[in-house]
Amino acid sequence: MRTGHGARAGLAMPQSWRLAALVAVLALGASTGAAVEPEGPLPVDPELYRQQVEITAGFTGADADRVARLLSPRLKTYVACHALAPEDGYYGADQLRLLLRRLFRGRETTGFKLVSTVTRRPDGQAVLQAIWSYRDAASATAQFHLAFTLAHQGNGWRLREIRDLS
Repeated sequence: MRTGHGARAGLAMPQSWRLAALVAVLALGASTGAAVEPEGPLPVDPELYRQQVEITAGFTGADADRVARLLSPRLKTYVACHALAPEDGYYGADQLRLLLRRLFRGRETTGFKLVSTVTRRPDGQAVLQAIWSYRDAASATAQFHLAFTLAHQGNGWRLREIRDLS
């Protein structure tokens, strides 16, 4: 008797296999002209998912450089968050890296909870929402409801906007 190769073992497919199977089913449907509707939401673009992981890790670890790596080296990023920048406006990558360092300095992150995972919008951009909670030496825990807008640039996604929704 063989173990580990029963019918149930085939149900636990790794995410990459499920994505490949979905692509194959969609391609088959397109080639035969059949309408194929996958069950549930479509998988997130792996690059967008990576951006979500980097933003989360950057805020959780108070790592300004990790977040700043997601910025465009050529285009400025719009910031509408008074905790991060003194005025709403467009900031270059180096400016924003310094502002992020200042934001994290002296603060301990107590949480970074996703309100919504990265989601593509009809305009081609993508948005991630999260609540960042922190504590500094002089005050109780505070939090901000932040929205991060990502735009496709070149062959990848870049952070184009940080907005406080609180």
